[in-house]
Amino acid sequence: MSINTVYNSGIIVYASQNNNSSLEFAIEKNIKNINIISDTEVTVQDAKKWAKNNGATETFVNLADLYWKYSKSNGNVNPALAYVQAAHETGFGRFGGVLDESYYNPCGMKNTNAGINDDTIKEAHKRFDSWEHGVLAHLDHLALYAGSSGYPKKNIEQSYVEDGLDNESTYDPRHFAYLAGSAKTALDLSGSWAAGNYGEKLIRFYNELIKVNEQSRRGWYHDDNYNWYYYNENGELHKGWLILPEGKYYLGSD
Repeated sequence: MSINTVYNSGIIVYASQNNNSSLEFAIEKNIKNINIISDTEVTVQDAKKWAKNNGATETFVNLADLYWKYSKSNGNVNPALAYVQAAHETGFGRFGGVLDESYYNPCGMKNTNAGINDDTIKEAHKRFDSWEHGVLAHLDHLALYAGSSGYPKKNIEQSYVEDGLDNESTYDPRHFAYLAGSAKTALDLSGSWAAGNYGEKLIRFYNELIKVNEQSRRGWYHDDNYNWYYYNENGELHKGWLILPEGKYYLGSD
């Protein structure tokens, strides 16, 4: 019977062995920041469940499909981060500010010529032709901020193009070249996308979404770096001694 010892890396607590049958166990803490251009373990089903848990409208719940569909082709933006930003901007689709659902605007995007102090002016905001149109613009705007490869685009299309855009065009009405690379993380969006603790609010939502993802897991699970986790039948991350037929493992901090 094998016993894995636990070590603390500062970011995660994990156990490992240096042999071919090694396993690593990680206990994630709440993340403090996240790159806009990044991968996520969160699935579209997790996102929808999280949105429903927060009283989202059916329309907003279904926007998750568009974010996960287009995130890779639009700058490799983290779809979960974009979705929680849309939740914050639209009140989970309930709006309540100057915009409503008829604007198909998931991120409070303004028109090209709008001023920075026009937040409360309805006409200053972009009215997109469809939710697909609005989500694509949102993803491109985040990709621009993050300095994704291929950004900035050269042309701004103000209306939806049925045959799709070429690689040099975007639906983002505020696709200004000087913004390229100005905010690479969620926290960087504070003071650039919006004032105050904007980025911190997005991180709080993102951590909520991660918890929904974790609760859907059962048994062994590993992330992209092959850090291993074990989730019990209730979807809870196991800590302490774990005794299984194949071995005995300790998960937690020493």
